[in-house]
Amino acid sequence: GKVFFFTAVYASPHEEGRHELWMELKSISHNMMGEWLLAGDFNDIMHPLGKKGGAPATQRRCDKFMDRINDCSLLDCGAIGPKYTWRGPVFHGHDRIFERLDRALSNDNWRIGFLNAVVKVLPRVNFSDHHPLLIDLFGSSISHRLQTFKFESAWLLEDSYVAMLESCWDGTSPIYEQLINLSHVIKEWKNISIEKPEAKIQKELAHILKAEELMWFQRSRARWLVDGDWNTRYYHLKTITRTRRQQNRISMLRDSNGGWVEEADVLKQKANNFYKALFSN
Repeated sequence: GKVFFFTAVYASPHEEGRHELWMELKSISHNMMGEWLLAGDFNDIMHPLGKKGGAPATQRRCDKFMDRINDCSLLDCGAIGPKYTWRGPVFHGHDRIFERLDRALSNDNWRIGFLNAVVKVLPRVNFSDHHPLLIDLFGSSISHRLQTFKFESAWLLEDSYVAMLESCWDGTSPIYEQLINLSHVIKEWKNISIEKPEAKIQKELAHILKAEELMWFQRSRARWLVDGDWNTRYYHLKTITRTRRQQNRISMLRDSNGGWVEEADVLKQKANNFYKALFSN
């Protein structure tokens, strides 16, 4: 099995205590060589929307928390389940306060090592004002549908791509038929014409890096690209942390009683029942 470093966090409710904590975490991060995961109560929020009730959270408070995370080169792992992880007491004449104080953070090595990891916010138990977190290292076991055909920008760097495209596009058949045929031709062309990166490292290193950078740039949906810089690792991380794969996966659903369910068979049945009811009414 994989081995990584884990830090359980229980941050002070006072700024002075949190400052000392983050100074220590920053020192650890600068010397951390392996995969590192942190989780717990950070007693801070990343965005004003992470709080409901009471006085509005200031942007300055949120920015300071984000700066501390960035100074340690950490990434937020996200979460599924209830939006807020802590609820405060009810004072006479005031609304109850809810905040998302609990979360999981990791360095890039851990995020790459556990691509399918999911952080779940579980139901709160009566004796605590916090929701517990469950970190599923290997993600949901729900099977995914077959991937659809997708164009890769890196293909444009191959000399044979344009010739292949011109040879199979006749311009007379209906467009949808040509597109279907083109997808099959491209798959065959990939298998024959494109060598695996490992076989080209010695003689075409620059070519491979540029192709990989374009691929991750497209998938990351980033809005800028500095030509000539090798940003492959950045785009890879941006892809898995914005996590289109996480957005496309349904790991939990709330049932009619307000509870959360995550069993694969139950999720499929609920989705099936929902759309049956939707389109039959």
